[in-house]
Amino acid sequence: MNSIRNVALVFFCAIAVAHAQTASSQNSIVYKMHDPDAIEDYKTNPRHVRAMVDRLVLAATGQPDVGKAWGSMISPNDKVG
Repeated sequence: MNSIRNVALVFFCAIAVAHAQTASSQNSIVYKMHDPDAIEDYKTNPRHVRAMVDRLVLAATGQPDVGKAWGSMISPNDKVG
């Protein structure tokens, strides 16, 4: 009886996964940022990390400066967290 339950569970999980994998009509854009100086000896370098985040936000939004880029994603009234 236990093996039948396990087979049924695997079957239902497979069906759920198959239904969850529907094709999207939109392509995703993935951004990658790397700076070898951002972490050294397991410690972050805030200046380099900030520069990476700034470049990523600029790339993702297409805005000309960091302030406008952040402003296009969030506003002072938004609650984060």
